[in-house]
Order: sequence, then structure tokens, then C-alpha cells
Amino acid sequence: MIRGVIVSGPAHVASDAAQFTALGVLLRDRGGFLADASNGTPARRTPGQARRRRDLADAASGWFTQTEASEEGTS
Repeated sequence: MIRGVIVSGPAHVASDAAQFTALGVLLRDRGGFLADASNGTPARRTPGQARRRRDLADAASGWFTQTEASEEGTS
């Protein structure tokens, strides 16, 4: 049983706003809910945040490009 659906954007479950609204009505009529968790504006990221996210993704995948971090402990 599904109580509700939360999406990060209406396009994930519908092709347009009218279809998203209709799906929300359908779910509500069956005792559920449909919620859009996006706020309509893209998140702003600084260059430092983007670099940090890339470094984390590289570390998670086994790639580690920050050689200076491993060299600090050897001095």
C-alpha cells in the first residue's frame, strides 16, 4: 500500500502540470497524496561546493586526485 508519493520534480511522474494535478487528485481520492519537493528554482552552488562534490564522488569511486593530502603525513 502506498500512502503518498513525493517527487523532486513534477516531470518525474507527469508530462505537464495538468497531468500532475490529475494524478494528485487520483491519489487523494484513494486516500493518498502527491507532493512536489522542488521549490522551482535550481540550487545555487559555489565553485568550492562543486569541487567538493566532485572530490567526494571521485573518492567514492576509488579515484583520489588530492595527492597533497597523502603527502602531508609523510613530512
